Amino acid sequence: MLTNIAHHWRQPLSTISTLSSGMKLENDLNILSTKKLSEGLLQINNTTQMLSTTINNFSDYFEPKKDIEDFDLTDIVDNSINFFEPVFYKHKINTLISYEDKNILRGYPYELSQVIVNIFNNSKDAFILNKIQNRHLIISTYKEVDKYVLSIKDSAGGIKKDLLEKIFDPYFTTKHKYKGTGLGLYMCHEIIVKHMDGTIYAKNVTFEIDKREFKGLEIVIEFKI
Repeated sequence: MLTNIAHHWRQPLSTISTLSSGMKLENDLNILSTKKLSEGLLQINNTTQMLSTTINNFSDYFEPKKDIEDFDLTDIVDNSINFFEPVFYKHKINTLISYEDKNILRGYPYELSQVIVNIFNNSKDAFILNKIQNRHLIISTYKEVDKYVLSIKDSAGGIKKDLLEKIFDPYFTTKHKYKGTGLGLYMCHEIIVKHMDGTIYAKNVTFEIDKREFKGLEIVIEFKI
């Protein structure tokens, strides 16, 4: 459990560090505006609240005591993007976002947000590990006949086919031990499949942006309507 909590604390701690160091630098240069200070402190406060909530969530992870809620999928994706925005900026990751209209789901919105942030973080690490210069993350939601779909794909080069089938296995990781425990995507799978009755899978993809071809990994999450 401590390992799980530590895994999900790394990103919020990184966000706090990025915000505080950025504000300190701007203050030292006398370019820190009151608005920027207020926004930064608010986001730091929100992030510390998320750290606290993480402990509560993982305390009852295998036997959730939370009430099921109705929520809009796009709201949760937006909140996750806003939370991760400082990291996108720091690592020069371009986000392309496409939503359909309201996609109302029933489940555990905070857990879903943890899944999305974890996927963002994995893409960020892949960009760095593979030394990718053109860093794109395409995030989209859409409706099919009997399901709502969330797609997150990056331009980080994808992964080997024989590894693709293992990425949701517990303790499987392509990262150095310091960078990852192998629990992130496994827990994403547990949340989506066992807690929200959905499906999650990954595939290598090729796509174009501004007539340039990119290769990467796409994580697809599907919820029954």
